[in-house]
Amino acid sequence: MQKYAPALYKNRLALAVAEMSEFNKPLVWKEVTIPQGSEVRMAYGADHHYAKIQGGKIVDASGEYSPSEWASKVAGGTSRNAWRDLWFRLPLTKDWVPAQTLRSKKGQETNA
Repeated sequence: MQKYAPALYKNRLALAVAEMSEFNKPLVWKEVTIPQGSEVRMAYGADHHYAKIQGGKIVDASGEYSPSEWASKVAGGTSRNAWRDLWFRLPLTKDWVPAQTLRSKKGQETNA
């Protein structure tokens, strides 16, 4: 195809790269960056709720959310502090880390 339609090939390649980079975007939340593929957890009531980071958003079976939107959704529409309620498990790790800890670590790095 490249031999016969180089412009078409180049356009399709550029589109594919743009789509991949959009899908692989990390979640950027204030000063914290959480990588694509990380898992998100929130305990509410007697249940734990789970989602993933995809395309720069928190994604679960019902849609895409910002951290505060997802925390509110999990809590039945009530106002929540996502920094206190959300925990993350980064790719290739086994431990869950509170969002507040990620925020504190980032603040310490900035001040160092």
